Amino acid sequence: MSYGGTIGIICFLGIFNKREKTKNKIKEYVKNIFFVSLSAQIVIMPIIAYSYKTISITFFITNILTSFLIGIIIIFGFLIILISFINLNFALLFGKIYKILIHILITITEYTSKIPLSKIYVKTPHLVETIIYYFIIFGFFYGRKKKIPILKIIKNKYKKIIVSILAIVLICTLLYVEVPKDLKIYFIDVGQGDSLLIITPENTKILIDGGGSETYDVGSNTLLPYLLSRRITSIDYIMISHFDADHCRAV
Repeated sequence: MSYGGTIGIICFLGIFNKREKTKNKIKEYVKNIFFVSLSAQIVIMPIIAYSYKTISITFFITNILTSFLIGIIIIFGFLIILISFINLNFALLFGKIYKILIHILITITEYTSKIPLSKIYVKTPHLVETIIYYFIIFGFFYGRKKKIPILKIIKNKYKKIIVSILAIVLICTLLYVEVPKDLKIYFIDVGQGDSLLIITPENTKILIDGGGSETYDVGSNTLLPYLLSRRITSIDYIMISHFDADHCRAV
């Protein structure tokens, strides 16, 4: 994911940096952090959606509040390593400061994670959707770099290649939709307890039990991510076999 973020910064930060700079250093700092975050997010968003089934609209707030602190933490980490070779007790003293900085960082991320739209659940994207997304954004980047409108790319020597790719994507999408579906039964690993997902040939989705725990949020941490990985955002029927906590607490 870090490589994807780096690619996004390399490709898109230059486009955003063409704006007129302000004399206010604080405003300029905030703008720079925002556009760096946005550039990275453009590339890694599908990866985040695939891996975590969530996206964030407020990612830049966390980055603005923590970027300066992260820089200090990295410097302190290197200092502690170097000082430990000279005086271990002195290094432990720096380690206490380092621990405080880490605690502040964690506290900031915990509070910003509670901001509305900081965690939006999404269906796991298909490979076809991901390919189209990257095709569009890097087509836009290519068009801006060459100083030509994106639509004019179709008229150049890559026309046949682009048309062929779009045709293949369209055919694959149609085949995916038209292929008859069989009855599917999934046993979801919810730890103690049971959870069963049934998808009928008519695409009716039935959930039998959902697991549950007194100490662990099975619904948010296991059941919901699993359903989103199957691109399921709604359930037609929910059935509870019995009302013990480890069978129904997560539903």
